[in-house]
Amino acid sequence: MSAYVCSPEHIAALAAFASRPSSSHVIMPWKRERARDTVRNVARKLAEANIRSVAERYPNDKDGNRPGPCMTDEEICKASERYAEKYLVYPPNLSALDIIAMSSCFEYQACDAENYPTSDAALQVRWIIDAAIRSLNGYDKAVRDFYEPEEVAA
Repeated sequence: MSAYVCSPEHIAALAAFASRPSSSHVIMPWKRERARDTVRNVARKLAEANIRSVAERYPNDKDGNRPGPCMTDEEICKASERYAEKYLVYPPNLSALDIIAMSSCFEYQACDAENYPTSDAALQVRWIIDAAIRSLNGYDKAVRDFYEPEEVAA
């Protein structure tokens, strides 16, 4: 298995999707009073989780030399925050399916951290995926409770 640090734009797009004013899906520990501060915090926390995973996967790679953007860890976090703030106002043209695929990619890159499955980052990504699924065209009309109208004879 290989891992890399996702681009700041990738991380920021997920943070902005989670922080949309119309339907915020940000976990409580990461929420802030202002939307701008929330989206920046979500982006930073996701970036830190991704960096932590890659650092644990490749312990000999030093800050600034990890697979992914040619940036230091702090530069990645700050760029993620800046893009997230921009994307909150000017969202990139990404579909719900794009967000789901990007979330899966992020999870694959972040899962090498020892505590990832129980981390706030993992919970936040699950919330992002759930929100994206619910925004898929036709989801609101989809069958939620399926059953056979008559009992099947044995």
